[in-house]
Amino acid sequence: MRLISWIVALVVGIAIVLFAISNREIVQIGFWPLEGSIALPLFVPVLVAGFVTFILGGIVTWLSAAPARRLSRRRQRRIEDLELRLARLEERERVRAEGAAAAAAAAEGNAPPPALRQISGGRS
Repeated sequence: MRLISWIVALVVGIAIVLFAISNREIVQIGFWPLEGSIALPLFVPVLVAGFVTFILGGIVTWLSAAPARRLSRRRQRRIEDLELRLARLEERERVRAEGAAAAAAAAEGNAPPPALRQISGGRS
């Protein structure tokens, strides 16, 4: 995909250069209601207009995507919150399972009671 974008950029760049070479005639650009005019090669106002249009299109696209970006951020925060809750529940379940296993082992006489295990630092 990156190669295709470079090829397209190269073709567009060559087209712009060819356009600029082909349109070097001087034109007078006036800004009504202001007095006076500016003499520029024809390709300059055309390329400036194209660049301004490109920038404005990018701004409009960025602004129109704002609701989607906002929704994405909200969903990402929700995912992170749910992952944190899941980790807490898994930890709680693991502790319960270890406690149940220790209680069962203590009932069978294979391990010291949980209170004694806590005093000895958790070693059996």
